[in-house]
Amino acid sequence: MTYEYRIPLRYREGCCGLKELPCGEQEALVMFSCEGDVLTYKVPLYGNEVRLYQVVKKELEENTRVTYGEDGVLLYVEMMYGDEVRLLYINLPDDDTARFEVRDFAEQSAENISSELLNSRGKAARLFIEYCKSVEGFDFAAKKGSPEDMQAVLDSLNERALKRGLDKVVIDDSGNYPRENRIECDSYTLTVMLKCASGSIQDELLDTVIRVMTEGIKTRTVASLDKTADFKFIVSEYD
Repeated sequence: MTYEYRIPLRYREGCCGLKELPCGEQEALVMFSCEGDVLTYKVPLYGNEVRLYQVVKKELEENTRVTYGEDGVLLYVEMMYGDEVRLLYINLPDDDTARFEVRDFAEQSAENISSELLNSRGKAARLFIEYCKSVEGFDFAAKKGSPEDMQAVLDSLNERALKRGLDKVVIDDSGNYPRENRIECDSYTLTVMLKCASGSIQDELLDTVIRVMTEGIKTRTVASLDKTADFKFIVSEYD
């Protein structure tokens, strides 16, 4: 069964719950809670269809907060999970606003990831940036490979592989290092932001995010990390 929620695009300034919003035929962001804990809606200004998963109807109704600005314009819709906040919708009324918000997000993400890297223990033999450039499945993470991780990769090779010189290839492949070393950005929030922007600039915004986070992490960490003599900073895209 599908349930409809109408969120007025204009209301009084402040924050309120879904049940506090007025009913009526005014212009609205129309959200649908569908079977399988799926939430769907079309971005009012651009018509982009957004589909979010694991949005439980009861939690949506009880924990959603809708925020309006000083002029009464809808700014964003969020769900609260204790101290955590999950973005459901953000109003990006023009391309310049979208560029500013996305770049700001990328800069904050780079700072957060860099801080975790610099606070991690042990030497770095490799620092990988790995990403998937997709609006639907965006992913971005930094992964530090220690000398011990690198040795484990080399130890996994047989003699034939070593003779073929594959050791130089596999030690520069982030996929051969432990997944638990990944420090990820908040890909979910970024995906919502991208989907709420004009479709004509989504690829541009993706490029901006990847560039800003990659350069930000490299600038903040490479000079300060405790590194091996053969350290490398490697950026790789995957499908």
